[in-house]
Amino acid sequence: MNPITYSFIIPHHNTPNLLKRCIDSIPQREDIEIIVADDNSQDNKKANIERSDVKIIYIDKEHTQGAGHARNVAMAAAKGTWLLFADADDYYTKGFLSILDKYAHSEYDVIYYNASSVYSDSSLPAGRTKLLNAIIENFDNSEDSIAAIKYRVHTPWNKMVKHEFIIKNQIVFEEVLQGNDTMFSFMLGYFVNNFGIEKEKLYVYTYTENSITSGKMNSNKHLCGWKNYFKKKSFLTFVGKKEWNLSLPVRLYRMYKSKSLKEAMTSIKILIANYSNIMREKDKYVKICLRHEI
Repeated sequence: MNPITYSFIIPHHNTPNLLKRCIDSIPQREDIEIIVADDNSQDNKKANIERSDVKIIYIDKEHTQGAGHARNVAMAAAKGTWLLFADADDYYTKGFLSILDKYAHSEYDVIYYNASSVYSDSSLPAGRTKLLNAIIENFDNSEDSIAAIKYRVHTPWNKMVKHEFIIKNQIVFEEVLQGNDTMFSFMLGYFVNNFGIEKEKLYVYTYTENSITSGKMNSNKHLCGWKNYFKKKSFLTFVGKKEWNLSLPVRLYRMYKSKSLKEAMTSIKILIANYSNIMREKDKYVKICLRHEI
C-alpha cells in the first residue's frame, strides 16, 4: 500500500510569503507530501520552507521553461496515490482534506471540486470562479453537464487526479509561456470516464493584477496565446463543443477592453505573421486522441 496518499504539486516564482500561506493551509500528515518546483526565483525570493513534508526542487535559469515545466518536474518526483495542483499564491479552505479523504480509496480517477476567488490584496470576493461554481453546483449527470465538467474549466487546481491515471495516459502540462494547463485539463476530460463531483468549495483562487495572465504582454506571449487559442478551437470542435471557444472577434474585443487597442492590433499582426506555424500545431491534441482510439 502506498504510504503517501496525496502529493501536492506547487510551481513557485518569487512569492515566498504567499507560498508559505499556501503551504500553511495544507495540514501536516504522514500520508502527505508537498513538492514545490521553484522556477528560477531571485536569490532572496526562493522557496525556503522548513517542513519535513515539503520537498523543494530548484530550477535554475538555464533550465527554466515556465510553470508547465515546473509542474511536470514536480509530478515526476511525486509518490502519492493522488495528485493535487495548487498555485503558490492561492490556498486551501479550512478542513478541505477531511472532505477529500472520503474519496481517498474510491475507484474514481478524477475528483472535480468547487472553489471560491478573492482579490489577493484585499481578500474581497473577486467573482473569478463563477463559471466553475455554476458548472459544479448545477451538475446533474446529463450529457451537457458531463461535457461542461470535462471541457469548460481549464484550471488544474479544482481537480484531484489519480497518479496512475496520469501515468497510464501520459498526460503532462504544456511547457509554454501561457495556458500550460488548458490541454492538460482537456486530456484529463477526454480520457476520464470514472470521476466524482465535490460541491464544497475546497480551494481559494486569488486574483492578482500583475499575474502572468493579467500582466504585460510581449510578442512571445501573444504568439503562445494564439497557439493555445487554435488548439482549444480544434479540440472543442473535435469533441462537438466548438461553441465553447471564444470567437475571434470576441477574443480581440476582450483584449482591447482588458489591455488596449494597441495590444489588440499587435496581436493581430503576430497572428498574421505566424499563421502557418500556428496552423501546423493546432491539431496536435486531436491527433493524440485519435491515435488512442486506434
